[in-house]
Amino acid sequence: MRRYNLWVLIEQDADTRAWVAHCVDLDVVAWGDDPGQARDHVEEAVGMVLLDDLNSGLDPLGRGPAPADVRERLEGVRRTGRAVDIHERDVATREGVSRFAVILSFRVERTEDGFVLVRDGDPPEPTYAADEAA
Repeated sequence: MRRYNLWVLIEQDADTRAWVAHCVDLDVVAWGDDPGQARDHVEEAVGMVLLDDLNSGLDPLGRGPAPADVRERLEGVRRTGRAVDIHERDVATREGVSRFAVILSFRVERTEDGFVLVRDGDPPEPTYAADEAA
């Protein structure tokens, strides 16, 4: 069994107003109409990347991290952010924030047919929110 705990930065794009979720550990990006949807979409994309890399004999962490500016913004949210529930559709407006940081946790097991993701009922991961200044 392998476990991956991966950080994601979620921000609203100034031009499109879509919410962009960037897994900084694997440099995988997805988007959604709200922060929770963007988080769910990047979770699906990261799961596919993990399985594809592992089943191809590659180390997913060998992809390299996101660009430095993305990692710096993530660290700002981690330093100054507060815990929130990202799955409430109005979370950004209600909390008055524009950036979120969340950890995605994956458990991967090898079967005779290859690697598979295993859902183990872990509690929801903490989400941190911060304003533009973070």
